[in-house]
Amino acid sequence: MLLIDGDSLKIDLNKSLEYKLKSGKKLNLKLVQPALLSYQDEMVSFLYPNTLSISNTPIEEGLTQLMAMRPTGNGLIIQEYEFFNPESLIDLMLNEMTKESVNYGYSKTEEPFSFTLNGGETLKGKRAILEYNGETETYTAFAYGKKDKGVLVVTMETNENDEDTRIFEGILDTLKLNL
Repeated sequence: MLLIDGDSLKIDLNKSLEYKLKSGKKLNLKLVQPALLSYQDEMVSFLYPNTLSISNTPIEEGLTQLMAMRPTGNGLIIQEYEFFNPESLIDLMLNEMTKESVNYGYSKTEEPFSFTLNGGETLKGKRAILEYNGETETYTAFAYGKKDKGVLVVTMETNENDEDTRIFEGILDTLKLNL
C-alpha cells in the first residue's frame, strides 16, 4: 500500500502505476525494493538480501529469536539475551540440534570455532560436522556476551548450497552488536 496525500494506492513491487494528482498532473510511480535490506533492533543490526525473510519472535521476556531459513533447509538463528550471557549455551544448543541425526546414525565431530565481527568483537563457539552415507550436515553455534546480556548465533547447513553460503556469510559479515 502506498499513501499519497491521504489517498491509498495498492501497488505491487516493480510494477508501474500512473497516478493523477488533484491538480490534474499525472505521475508515473514504481515501487522498487533494494536488493539489500537492513535489520536493526536494540542489540544487533545486519544487512540481508530482499529474497530472504527475517522472523523476529519474542521467546520470553528478555529473549528474542531472529531466524532466517532457506528452502534448502539451511538457516541462521540469532538469539538475543537481555538478562544472561549465552556463552555457556553453546554445547546445549549443538547437542539439541544434532541429537536426532546422531541417534539416526550420523557420526559427529566437533571443532572449535570463532568469528570476528567488523566491530572487533570475537564470537567463540563450536562447529559440529555430521556425516552419514556421503551426506554432510554442519551446525555452528557461537556467542558473544557480557555480564548480563549477549548474543548466540547458530548456523545450520543441511545441504551444500553456494548461494545459501553467500547469503549467510553476508549477514555475518555485516553483523554489528550493540551490547
